[in-house]
Amino acid sequence: MKKPDARRKALVALEQIRRQGIFLDEAISLVSEGLNAADKALCNKIVRGTVQNTFFLDYYLSLYLSRSINRIEPTVLDILRISAYQLLFLDRIPPSAVVNEAVSICKKQRRHAASLVNAVLRKLSDAKDKLPPISADTKSEFLSVKYSHPLWLCEYFIKICGYDFTEKFLLANNTEPGITLQTNTLKCSVDSLLYDLTSKGYDVKKAGTDSSLIIDKMPNINSVQEYCDGMFYVQDDAAFLSVAQAAPKEKMKILDLCAAPGGKSFAAAILSGNNSEVLSCDVSEKRLSLVAEGATRLGLSCIKTKLEDARVINKNYINAFDLVIADVPCSGLGVIRKKPEIRYKSRESIAELPALQLEILNNASSYVAPGGTLLYSTCTLIKEENNDVVNKFLSSNNNFNVLETRSFWPHIDNTDGFYICIMKKSI
Repeated sequence: MKKPDARRKALVALEQIRRQGIFLDEAISLVSEGLNAADKALCNKIVRGTVQNTFFLDYYLSLYLSRSINRIEPTVLDILRISAYQLLFLDRIPPSAVVNEAVSICKKQRRHAASLVNAVLRKLSDAKDKLPPISADTKSEFLSVKYSHPLWLCEYFIKICGYDFTEKFLLANNTEPGITLQTNTLKCSVDSLLYDLTSKGYDVKKAGTDSSLIIDKMPNINSVQEYCDGMFYVQDDAAFLSVAQAAPKEKMKILDLCAAPGGKSFAAAILSGNNSEVLSCDVSEKRLSLVAEGATRLGLSCIKTKLEDARVINKNYINAFDLVIADVPCSGLGVIRKKPEIRYKSRESIAELPALQLEILNNASSYVAPGGTLLYSTCTLIKEENNDVVNKFLSSNNNFNVLETRSFWPHIDNTDGFYICIMKKSI
């Protein structure tokens, strides 16, 4: 049995996510210092699994609570949730150990609630192999509980895509993906990289493009020699393909308008043989430094970085670029499988994004030279952020024609949920 430290650290991480709005991966990283490898893995699994299955856990905890779950104080509810996750999803931890550790933690943090925690978890433990099926009034409510996605999101996709399609999509969102590596083909071939990594014991296989690999788990990436030598970078296949379809070529002037952390700039530079001019811009100086560091590591001397707010027109860029990449800020609802906490965004919280996206797209379009290409992309599958933004843009910019539009789906393409629209500016 693992040390109890992992569960206590998991509780701290959940509190940081809930109270401070910290991203899940950052919270896990902060609390994992000092843990051994096994406890780090357990802490990660508990936090990620609890966030990924919150509605499901709450549904079954509620069966054994005498009051509404909304009336349980947050810290006690966090203890119940991480314990319920272990009871219902992790077979290797004895139920008695889960319950005893939960009670011990509760006595130290919320002593008055220890008896409640003990009673609820013992009842759940006794019933875990014969839980009643989820009872819901509508199909949307059933999917919302089963896959722990907001009701509005389930209703949204059922209306657009149908029930069966939506269920497969939600299931994929609850399946943690591997890590996709894009080969720096200026330094090595995908086959040689595959050989090097597998010979060192990494579980790697070919992915969805001619130059990508997928690895189940990656240790500290800075400890991987091939990464340090610039032989690959981390990027989902959908993001890579968006740039590839825009066809960057040698001698092109390329602008990546919202570039950090740099994947699309790297792809454009590699695909153009490091023989183009790539200007990578971002509003965050800290994140822009990641682009510069990555370009140096990969040996991509054609990339230059500049601090720039995509919402503000730069008159020096007007009609200056053969290819402009506008990977705009978005709700991120296409990357739920990697960032499970994103799913809990409200409909209202993303309502203002389309206006921002259209503003950036309009600015980006003015930087495209006559005959040049404009790539609009997001990591979401919400049509208000995708098709609707593009259609509104085209309605007032008849000098652009659509060359390709595509949505990538996790359960179909085994990629992030992603949208691209490639447009050509008339001469």
